Amino acid sequence: MNGEYSLDTTEGMAASGDPPTNNAVDDYDAEEALERQREEENKIKIKLKSFEGGVYECGLTAAKMSVMVANMLDALQETDLTKIATREPIPLQNDAVTNKALEKIVEWVDHHWDDPPIDPDFDDEKERRNEELSHWDKQFIDIADQGELFDIIAAANFMDIKGLVEVGAKHICNKIKGKSCTEVREMLKIHNDFTPEEEAAIHKENEWIYAKD
Repeated sequence: MNGEYSLDTTEGMAASGDPPTNNAVDDYDAEEALERQREEENKIKIKLKSFEGGVYECGLTAAKMSVMVANMLDALQETDLTKIATREPIPLQNDAVTNKALEKIVEWVDHHWDDPPIDPDFDDEKERRNEELSHWDKQFIDIADQGELFDIIAAANFMDIKGLVEVGAKHICNKIKGKSCTEVREMLKIHNDFTPEEEAAIHKENEWIYAKD
C-alpha cells in the first residue's frame, strides 16, 4: 500500500451525493397510473348489441379487449368517456354473434379485463400456446353444445378478442388429442362426404394414421 494504490469508491457511480437514476421508478409510476386509468374506465358501462338484437352491458376496459370494439370507440373521438355510456348500443353485425355467444363473451371479458395487455412487439405466441388454461377458463369454455362453442369462438374471432380465441382453440385441441379421425369427425359434427370406396382407399394409403379406427 504505502500510497502506491488507492481505492476510488466513486468510480462507476453517479456523481457524489446524486440519487440513482429514476428510470425504474418512472416506469413503475407510469404502470401504476395506467392501471388506475384502466380501472376507472372499466367503471364506465357500455352496451353491445348482438346480431339477434340482444343488448349486453360491460365495462369499457373489458369491451376494449375486442380490437374491433376498441377501434370503433376510437373512431368516435369522444374525449368525455362517460358520454359513451349514453350512446346507442354498439351493433355487432355477424351471425355468429348470437345472444348466447355475446352473453358468454361479456362474461369472459368482464373476468379478464385486468389481464396485462398483450404487447404485439414482445408477444411470445409459442409460449402462450403452451400455457395451461386456468381453472376458471376451463370451466368457462367446457360447453356441451358444440354449436354454441363454435359460435363463441367465431364471434370472438370476428370481434378480434385474441385471448378468448386462444382459449377456445386450446379447449378443442385438448378434446381431440389422441382421438382418431373418425372420432374427431363425430365430435366436431364434420360431415364425411367420401364414398365407402374412397374412404377405404384413404385408409389403406394411411394405415399408420388410421390404426385406432
